[in-house]
Amino acid sequence: MSMYKDILNFEDALSAKYKQVFVEECELACELFDVFDEANRIHLERWELEPERRATGELINRTFNDLHASLKLILEGLPAQALALLRDTIECANHIKLFEEDSESREQWRKGKVFFPRDIQSKMKNLGIVPPQLNEDYKPLSRAYLHPSKIGVASHTVVYYSPEGVQSVQFLYGGADDVYLMRSTILLALGFIYKVTWFIWGDMYPLDKDTHSQWYERLTKAGNRMLLLQNKFKQEQLNYHIEQYTTVRKILDDHLRLLRND
Repeated sequence: MSMYKDILNFEDALSAKYKQVFVEECELACELFDVFDEANRIHLERWELEPERRATGELINRTFNDLHASLKLILEGLPAQALALLRDTIECANHIKLFEEDSESREQWRKGKVFFPRDIQSKMKNLGIVPPQLNEDYKPLSRAYLHPSKIGVASHTVVYYSPEGVQSVQFLYGGADDVYLMRSTILLALGFIYKVTWFIWGDMYPLDKDTHSQWYERLTKAGNRMLLLQNKFKQEQLNYHIEQYTTVRKILDDHLRLLRND
């Protein structure tokens, strides 16, 4: 029996389960990706005659694939790895913003020069370029998920308590079956898909609102759906913490009762 094949089979089954559990979230993700793609196709038709736009197109393509891969990883129970990819979309956004205002940096990048995050941020600061609003999430994601912080490893380290109050630790390899955690992560990812879509197609390269009014309506409706899901989850969070408190309190009371009997 192969341990790794067991992991792959488990993740396939987990993905099928999560797609049933997160039907609304998956439908919303599909709509957001379609909205993203519609704007992308409209601009690509116009950019075909502009060679310098290939750099923009490549960065947008990577951004889309980061978001797509992140969602797939969440549905396979790998939240920390999924959120690390979301940080990459911020780096792409910073590249796009810099290259739009500094053609020299864009040409250097096209010829193979690698710009690290600190290089991009330094260039934007020197040129007086305001970073994308997405950049505000860069440090929190770095500290929590990209590096092996305590938070970053917690989703695959599970503490169990037996009815007798005995504690044990299990390290999970591969996907984690935790609906509550995945719901919070998928909502964070949906928020990123929305924000990245708006940054690229509503801020950097906005579609004409008269010609493409339906596109804006679709994005607005998707944003409203996302807010409803987030509010619903906040109530679930409250119920979850109450349930956890009740469980822990029962374990402690039972343990105290056993000590007194001794």
